[in-house]
Amino acid sequence: MKKSLAMLVLLTLTAVTPSFGQGFLLKPLIGPYQRPEVGVQTLRTAPTVSPSFSALVQNGGLPLSVNDMVRLTLENNFSLAINRFSPILSEYSIIQAMSSFDPSLNLRAQVNRRTSASLNLTEGAAVPSSLGGTYGATLNQRLKTGTSYSVGLSMNRSSSNNSLTTFNPSWNASLNYSITQPLLQGFGTRVNTASIVIAQNNQEISEIAFEQQVMDLVLQATNNYWDLVSAIETIDVRENALELAETTLSENERKVEIGTMPAIDLAQSRNEVQNQRLQLLTSQNSRRLVEDGIKTMISRVADPGLVLISLNPIDTIEGREDAILPVEEAIQMAYRNRPDMRQYDLDMENSELNLLTARNNLLPQLDLSVSYNQSGVGGTQIVRSGFGGDIIDVIPGGLGDAFSDIFGFNFTGYTVGFNLNIPLSNRNARAGYERQLITQRQTESRREIAMQSIALEVRNAYNQIELNRQQIEVALAARDLAQISLDGEQRKYELGASQIRFVIQEQNNLTSSELSLLNARINYLKSVAAYNRAIGRTLELNNVRIEDEYLPNLASETAPGVAATQP
Repeated sequence: MKKSLAMLVLLTLTAVTPSFGQGFLLKPLIGPYQRPEVGVQTLRTAPTVSPSFSALVQNGGLPLSVNDMVRLTLENNFSLAINRFSPILSEYSIIQAMSSFDPSLNLRAQVNRRTSASLNLTEGAAVPSSLGGTYGATLNQRLKTGTSYSVGLSMNRSSSNNSLTTFNPSWNASLNYSITQPLLQGFGTRVNTASIVIAQNNQEISEIAFEQQVMDLVLQATNNYWDLVSAIETIDVRENALELAETTLSENERKVEIGTMPAIDLAQSRNEVQNQRLQLLTSQNSRRLVEDGIKTMISRVADPGLVLISLNPIDTIEGREDAILPVEEAIQMAYRNRPDMRQYDLDMENSELNLLTARNNLLPQLDLSVSYNQSGVGGTQIVRSGFGGDIIDVIPGGLGDAFSDIFGFNFTGYTVGFNLNIPLSNRNARAGYERQLITQRQTESRREIAMQSIALEVRNAYNQIELNRQQIEVALAARDLAQISLDGEQRKYELGASQIRFVIQEQNNLTSSELSLLNARINYLKSVAAYNRAIGRTLELNNVRIEDEYLPNLASETAPGVAATQP
């Protein structure tokens, strides 16, 4: 009785009290059920503040290269900081899928006591009383081949005041092994591990989605950088136009003073100066708007001092020659490099695995089962002179005797059988198979459509580059001709063969041609970036790599004084 209660208390304390079981061999079984410590060491968050802007500021301005723009954007984008955990979350889906093959251990213990009235002489006592205990442990596991096995040990202890018993107290113990193998439905490693492979593919798809977001951010950062360059260059053009208009006005005022020009002609020159000042103010405001938009991208902290900092691009549009891949080669590279194409390949693999599982579910369920049993009996043996006679001898014994029988293979048995389950209509499995078959065909069609769209996108991006290249050549020629026309009109005006309004008109033509040339160059750089995005080279060309921690990292080649992102 005391031993039974002690065993029950030990098993109960070990099962429900983790701190009690930590010093025993059951710690590995209890550990997985304790609350995991998920904190800073497990989930790294992006830094709240980027490298100090004050350390990068020079003379009240922030020198900024394209690489700096990309790095700071990736470091400080809130959506990126959130979505970078999506691949990590997908890893837990893999673990959950693999958990179906984890072994399980079942421990059980029960103690009972019973007293009842005697109904016949075979109960061996006037008031039958018994004390019993049941203890057991079973290990179960399903393997990737579909095989299920179990190993179970059970022990029963019983003691009573029955004078007819042979063993009192008695121990009955048995060790059971069983294996069940599906032969049709559920047979094979590919079928049983399909959910794991699908979860792994989904995790990679999550990484691809994150990579696409990084690529889009890099393209956006690059375009914003050239927008800033364009805004600054536009201010330079407007300042030159204003300076030219003021020079013309000053010369005309001297002519009015000496009487070689009527005063009424000054109105046109003065009006032109005001128009150019208005255009300059508009351009300066456009730069501030572009800078404010960039500052929200490259910084998380609402620092009022940051508003006073001027962003100074150090990469210019002059002399930039980018190697452009031929369109046919670019299309093939896009098929290999683009994240969305890799995603379609993984979707195809998932669809094939789902179809494989649905096809297997069409089969009847035929399971082969084999079990083997070893048993033993032990306890204190009572030898009587006859049925219900006097006790002649008492042979001490216990649980060890039962184990001796078990491991001595004294009492054994086995069972072999099969279980066949045949659905008569099988409508559920057939409907599932047809649904997966249609889904696979849809996935194949979507992939083919994506390939066509990618090829068209690459060709359009390539044609846009060629168009912008030709526009630069035309804009250069137009700018040179506008300069020649202005010089000629200015000489004619000085000789008295022209009017001031024609000079002003040529000045405006020169300004417009310079702005057109600037826009053509900016558009060309943007089209090159879009072309690289279309063929999947954005991260490679911008030295951005996706680390294992799912952090975008700029791999060197940053501006002086700007450290690369650490993984």
